[in-house]
Amino acid sequence: LQQAMWREALWLVHDDVASLQEIDDAVRYSFGLRRAVIGAFRMGGGGAAGMRRFMEQWGPQLKWPLTKFTNVPELTEAFLDRLAEQSDEQAKLDNLTTSELETKRDDCLVAVLAGLRLQHYGAGETVALWERALLDRARNSRC
Repeated sequence: LQQAMWREALWLVHDDVASLQEIDDAVRYSFGLRRAVIGAFRMGGGGAAGMRRFMEQWGPQLKWPLTKFTNVPELTEAFLDRLAEQSDEQAKLDNLTTSELETKRDDCLVAVLAGLRLQHYGAGETVALWERALLDRARNSRC
């Protein structure tokens, strides 16, 4: 998975779609944070019905020419059934409702950001800068 992402990132640089910094920032400030918490599939599903709906809605976009990797599995009924079944099993193991899983995801994302903030790095540095700006604004409004 990491190599597939890296190959795609190399193509983005090669084709002048994005710079190295833009790609690193896209990963560090967006889906990289989420993947650390929920993996590749967990929030897409929400059980069997949720995964099937998610794949029916977003799966066809995998063939759009936005990537060099347009060779994707056919979304056959059998494949959608397998995804839905595994998603349902995952949801049972989590033993959380969709709402509880969303709360858990959000709490974990805040914890990751707090850790990065303590290191003054990546998205955590952005949080620290935002907090400083809020404090400065609050101090200036009292004067």
